[in-house]
Amino acid sequence: MSQLTIAQVKAFCDAADFSDDDELLADLKDAAEAHVKDHLRRDLDAEMLGVWPAPCLMAVKLLIAHWYLHREAVSEKAGQEVPLGVTRLLAPYRDLS
Repeated sequence: MSQLTIAQVKAFCDAADFSDDDELLADLKDAAEAHVKDHLRRDLDAEMLGVWPAPCLMAVKLLIAHWYLHREAVSEKAGQEVPLGVTRLLAPYRDLS
């Protein structure tokens, strides 16, 4: 079950005025939601009755926006983790057992 609509994703990514990237944004949304669930090691859809906590949704939005703006796998800058705060947003919800 998808947590965000394409309209919400487009608004967050400042892409609401055109539809050229709708398919890409939908793919990024699916990948970001899967990434969050994998990172948390939980099925949030089942546990939260389809309504994810706001920090988890923000993590999804941050991932989508980052991937949308930075489509290349490599960068000319030194390789380092992007300080998006995704890990911190998800930390309280991660299953460590």
